[in-house]
Amino acid sequence: MAGGKALAANVWVDGTLYEAGSTPPKDVADEITNPKAWGESDSSDARSYPEGTPSEDWKVDELKAYAADNSVDLGDAKTKADIVSILGKA
Repeated sequence: MAGGKALAANVWVDGTLYEAGSTPPKDVADEITNPKAWGESDSSDARSYPEGTPSEDWKVDELKAYAADNSVDLGDAKTKADIVSILGKA
């Protein structure tokens, strides 16, 4: 993360505030591991399902991620068909 890059957010390191827009010294920058501090997204921010309407072609994990991102309660759905049916009604 170091290398003269400016922060995108305020960050506290060892009791010292480094403000957004500032460029911390290399040793401090090396300690700042949160990608959001640098204005980057981490991999957990990436969508983990295909574009379009959920279908039987999607994996169960993709269907569940879509439901979570769209605040759809899957209730007691256990099978892929049940999940797709619920998402189709949402």
